[in-house]
Amino acid sequence: MKIYFIILLFLISTKNHYCQDLKEKKIYEYGTRLSEKGFEKNGKREGRWQYYDINEELSVEKDFKNGIQDGEWLAYEKGKIVTRGTFKNGKSTGLWTFYFDNGNVYETGLQIDNKREGFWKRYYETGEIFLVGKYINDKEDGIWKLFYKDGKTKSTWYYKDGRNIGLFQTLDSQGKQIEYGNYNLNGNETGKWRRLNDKYFEEGIFNNGERIGLWKITDTKGILLE
Repeated sequence: MKIYFIILLFLISTKNHYCQDLKEKKIYEYGTRLSEKGFEKNGKREGRWQYYDINEELSVEKDFKNGIQDGEWLAYEKGKIVTRGTFKNGKSTGLWTFYFDNGNVYETGLQIDNKREGFWKRYYETGEIFLVGKYINDKEDGIWKLFYKDGKTKSTWYYKDGRNIGLFQTLDSQGKQIEYGNYNLNGNETGKWRRLNDKYFEEGIFNNGERIGLWKITDTKGILLE
């Protein structure tokens, strides 16, 4: 029992010593407006720091270790969290999530050393999946898909090293193809394309991103306009 009492005293003493080393720091702009506050240890930021907007409302919270961002990162708008992520040794690492005003998730995915990695998902404000795609070294890669609210695929396209390549297509809510085309390895449109432009469709040929020849313009019912 005595050994446990000694350990408890040691932990309390260590905690008190750590707290004594911390000094509260407040930073003001124009002499009166609070812009930042937190703690410093040996002249370096330590623990949770809070940042305020011009109305002195909380806008960002950051965690620090020995002067370097390490831990949770939170952004606020009108008192609500709009972004939540983490830093490790000064770099964004781990799960990052962005929110709508209603609190539902807007977008979420992983970051490693300040770069997006793996699959990222984006949502409709009502919670349904809107977009799914993958990043490699912060660049889009592989197949990307856009969805209707009922979960059916709307658009599909491909990336390689951040550039569009291969097939692009869009389907209507019944699964009928309404837009299509291809990208070459340089990321430029090539071959026959059909795309929706505002309220009409354009059909024609691309050569390495340049339109060539005559293009046909029709309305959404297929009636020729030009």
